[in-house]
Amino acid sequence: KSSEELPILYQPVEFGLTPAPSNALLVSAEIEEFQRRDDAAAANAYRRASQSVDPGARAGALLGLARVLRRRGNYDGALEAYEHLAALGSVRVAGQPAALVGWQGRCKVFEERRDTRSLTAAAAELGTALYSGRSPIDRSTFMLYREMLERWGAPPPPTDSLARTEAA
Repeated sequence: KSSEELPILYQPVEFGLTPAPSNALLVSAEIEEFQRRDDAAAANAYRRASQSVDPGARAGALLGLARVLRRRGNYDGALEAYEHLAALGSVRVAGQPAALVGWQGRCKVFEERRDTRSLTAAAAELGTALYSGRSPIDRSTFMLYREMLERWGAPPPPTDSLARTEAA
């Protein structure tokens, strides 16, 4: 590939945390999860909040739902929530693109289930997405994902793309 065709893997700016959406259902779900420690009630509230028309609130609700379902051992439900989260693409959640957070979550579920085959495939998918340069992320986020991918056995980033990014 010519240098113009090589993707820039991260940006030299900090994107920072996205302000939390002010969605009453999302706030209610977080109260159930973190203050009352009632995962069943939190999951129900996150499900309701995930129907929001606000993509940021929907992303936050799906992330919360997946987290609660994982903690409860409902891996299939968590995987479904992470799939819906990933489908939100570049919507920011927890300061990162929802697609990357969703794909990372899938990897963590497979890791927890000790499903090596699925983890390898999911990590390769996440690597392909990360190394495409289409996700607006900063260097520290890129490095965090790169370390996770290395741990999960995914291929490293293409050295020519990495060199072009460092030069940019």
